[in-house]
Amino acid sequence: GDGIVAAYDIGAALQDMEFLQFHPTTLEKNSILMSEAARGAGGYLINEAGERFVDELSTRDEVTKAIYSERKSGKKVYLDLRHIDLEVLKHDLKEEVNLCQIYLGIDPAHELIPIKPSAHYSMGGVAINTKSEVLDANADIIPGLYACGECACHGGHGANRLGGNSLLDIVVFGRIAAQQTILNSKKTQVEQTETESLLSEYRQEGENENFYQLKKRFKEEFHHLAGVYKTSENLTKAKQLISLLLDNVIMQKPNDKSLSCNSSLCDYFEFINSLKIAKIYVDMAQQRDESRGAHNRIDYPEKDENQINHSLIYRK
Repeated sequence: GDGIVAAYDIGAALQDMEFLQFHPTTLEKNSILMSEAARGAGGYLINEAGERFVDELSTRDEVTKAIYSERKSGKKVYLDLRHIDLEVLKHDLKEEVNLCQIYLGIDPAHELIPIKPSAHYSMGGVAINTKSEVLDANADIIPGLYACGECACHGGHGANRLGGNSLLDIVVFGRIAAQQTILNSKKTQVEQTETESLLSEYRQEGENENFYQLKKRFKEEFHHLAGVYKTSENLTKAKQLISLLLDNVIMQKPNDKSLSCNSSLCDYFEFINSLKIAKIYVDMAQQRDESRGAHNRIDYPEKDENQINHSLIYRK
């Protein structure tokens, strides 16, 4: 969320932030993606009883919800490629096979692949126009600021992106953003800031690097409170968790105070940005009391056609 937070902090509007897509098949151990190519080539999704429980070629959100329900009931879920021809595994699914061997030490030709759904793509992001120019709350252009890729929201994906369609964000809006930047760079004045002064407060003495423990807690708890399925009660708990972690992380700065090759400082900033984005996501998910696209509310399971509109959030 680094790019989104950077724009939000200077007044950019964020659009459709509640629409977060989960990918149905990532490795259970570390959330590394197992591409849809595996199911497209004929891979099965089975539970620990060996039962297929969903149409593997259905949309991402439908497959994700089915897997989530199986896991919620206490059953492990596996991607099964054992019946697929070895030549297909070697050539068409080479990357998937390699990832399983490297990260799990298993051979998918003979063993099951334990999987789970993981957060994958945000349909929301920095509000932009057709020229990739960033907009504020009044739909006015913020001079000199452009956004493209996954941090931007042009609205083209609606509430649930189809697989492969993020090429629109990269190839189309990426090219437009580059063209506009070149066109306008000489006539846009950008205020220079001193990086050193911006970093100074974060380089003050903190307690220790316990923010890694906070990050671990965030990952473990937030997924259950504000993941595939949401309720108003759990979203309220998620907001309380985020507030608690934000209060604590400010006190727990990295021990390493250097400004070069400082991975702890990068991790620290990224974690704070993750918490900021999480709060925005939860706020917007609580506002949209319906289920639409990738946004699923147990307490509001149906679409509400009165809410067929974009959401907007911004700093006053």
